[in-house]
Amino acid sequence: IVREQVFDLDKAHWFITMQADAAFSRKPSLIPAAREIAQQFLEPNLVFDKGLTEANKNLELASIRGEKGWVYKDQKIVRVNERITRLVREKLLSLAHYKRTKLIQSDLVQFLLPPLGRLFFVAFPILFFGFYLYHFRRNIFVSNSALILFGILLSGLVISLDIINSQSYLSPYLVPITIASMLVTIAFDLETGIFLTLTGALLIGILSGFKMDVAFVGMVAGILAAFSVRKVRHRHEFYRSIFYLAIVYFGLVYIIESLKLTPISDLWRHTGLGVINGFISPILTIGLLPLFETTFKLTTDITLLELSDLNRPLLKRLAIEAPGTYHHSIMIGTLAEDSAKAIGANSLLARVGSYYHDIGKILKPEYFVENQVGARNKHERLAPSMSALILEAHVKEGRELAEKNGLPECIIDFITGHHGTTVMSYFYEKAKALEGEEVDINEYRYPGPRPKSKEVAIVMLADSVEAASRTLEDPKPARIRNLAHRIISAKFESGELDDCDITLRELHLIEESFTRVLNGIFHRRIVYPESEPQEVRS
Repeated sequence: IVREQVFDLDKAHWFITMQADAAFSRKPSLIPAAREIAQQFLEPNLVFDKGLTEANKNLELASIRGEKGWVYKDQKIVRVNERITRLVREKLLSLAHYKRTKLIQSDLVQFLLPPLGRLFFVAFPILFFGFYLYHFRRNIFVSNSALILFGILLSGLVISLDIINSQSYLSPYLVPITIASMLVTIAFDLETGIFLTLTGALLIGILSGFKMDVAFVGMVAGILAAFSVRKVRHRHEFYRSIFYLAIVYFGLVYIIESLKLTPISDLWRHTGLGVINGFISPILTIGLLPLFETTFKLTTDITLLELSDLNRPLLKRLAIEAPGTYHHSIMIGTLAEDSAKAIGANSLLARVGSYYHDIGKILKPEYFVENQVGARNKHERLAPSMSALILEAHVKEGRELAEKNGLPECIIDFITGHHGTTVMSYFYEKAKALEGEEVDINEYRYPGPRPKSKEVAIVMLADSVEAASRTLEDPKPARIRNLAHRIISAKFESGELDDCDITLRELHLIEESFTRVLNGIFHRRIVYPESEPQEVRS
């Protein structure tokens, strides 16, 4: 039955009216009677069966063929170097679907092996980097903010690769791996930057379909970028990175694509985009660096240089309110910087930490001997225990001042750790003379903690040696050397250096550095004879 020939009730009434009008057009008076009689016989004789309709529909759908064509057993779908047409692509997708379905039905293990293999290859570089951090950079491994930063950088590389691969006119050499390399090197150290570069390059190569040429270019460019910023102290030094990276990207991409016999148009496209990447990455690094420093509370050499400005409010206040402590801090900075260079530590961090290590003395400068110029020592009228509390308080007050002024945690470590847990021997001995041997030595001990880095340990040693050198009546080189050796040995034997990874050889180099610098400070001067005034004849 044709659907259009089936009337519903309204359409049937309309059809009767039309037929009655046509049949009795000459006798209009009979039209109503004819219409009334016809409608008496009008009765539905076709009922809609929804279930039967659906069944018939499904039967018809099932009879439709689900394939566009046939591929016979052992038939070649496509040959090597043959163009992939839409039909060939559909055949390949169909084959992949068939094999996947067959694997699920026959062997679940075989079905899971390919995705597990891909997961292993992706996870391997990340686990490799985590292994390195755990065994060689434990302080970074336990830092949640550092791990989040690494995760953001690696995720950024993967996302940028996905975006680039989705656009046929772009090149995988555009992945900005050098940005990650430079940011990590500046924020942490060169070695960590290199290992992150290796991790990122392997990840890019694997996710690009095991294109090891892309991974190789990323490794070389990233390692070069890390080396170019390993000692960056000023932002204009990034121009050197721009030059190096542009040259390396041009040379490597051109050579690799030439060896692959890439068409000349594609060769220049890849090379040009690689050079653009090398040019733009350092510029983006300059812009991203302050954001990462603020967000993840990182302290770079650029930040330390800003903190070393002697016109900063806290240092100017120290110079005005505690001039003796200020001069002492500058001297410690000179000693610590030279010693840090001698052992390969961060000399800039040691110098800046020295400037701020005693800022707690600002609040009570008159109780510290370097500020008592020509004045009576206030500790003479205090009990030893009270003097010890005042000296101990400068560590706590220094930390509070540092936090109030927004100093980074690595500088606060110098404030809290430059005395370690050493004993205030002068007041301890004075207390024993007044109260006897039952005096608790822990009441005269600084709260600590002990130095946990080489830089803080250097400042601790420089603080003690510089202060003691001022007591030498005749600071000859031999006496200065013996003084430095005695103090460094005492700190080592008391266990104050147990929490940092400083070696005996490094302690010897530090001793040599202290001796050399102090000899320069206390060098003998020639006494020039005074000349008698001569009469001028007129």
